[in-house]
Amino acid sequence: MQRRFRVRVEGKLFEVEVEEIKEDVRQVQQQEIIERNLTSEVDTVKQTSLSTESSKVIVKAPLPGRILKIRTQKGQSIKKGEAIILIEAMKMESEILVPRDGIVFELLVSEGKVVNTGDSLVILE
Repeated sequence: MQRRFRVRVEGKLFEVEVEEIKEDVRQVQQQEIIERNLTSEVDTVKQTSLSTESSKVIVKAPLPGRILKIRTQKGQSIKKGEAIILIEAMKMESEILVPRDGIVFELLVSEGKVVNTGDSLVILE
C-alpha cells in the first residue's frame, strides 16, 4: 500500500510516496546494504617488519551516525561476522560486523561520538 505525504525540508515543500513493506523484509534489506557497504569500505593496510609481514584491517563507518554501543575492547579476539559496534543513523540502529577473524588492535571511536561515512572505527590485526 502506498501513501502520499507532504514534507517540508528547510522551507521547501516536497510530495513523497511511501510504500509499506513487511518489517522482516526491511530488516534483511538493511542488513544486506550494511554488509555490502562494510565490505566495500574495508581498507587493508600492509606493514612490513624486519622478519615478518603482518596485515591490519581498518573497519570504516559505512554510514554517518552516532556510536551507541561498542561491543569489544582492545586486545579482544573476534570472529568474522561478529557485531562490534552499534550505530544509530536516522533513528535506525545498525550493527557494524567484522570482515574477518582477528584481534582488536585499536578502537578509534567512543560511545556517543558522531561519525561520518568512511571514518575509521577500529583497527584489526
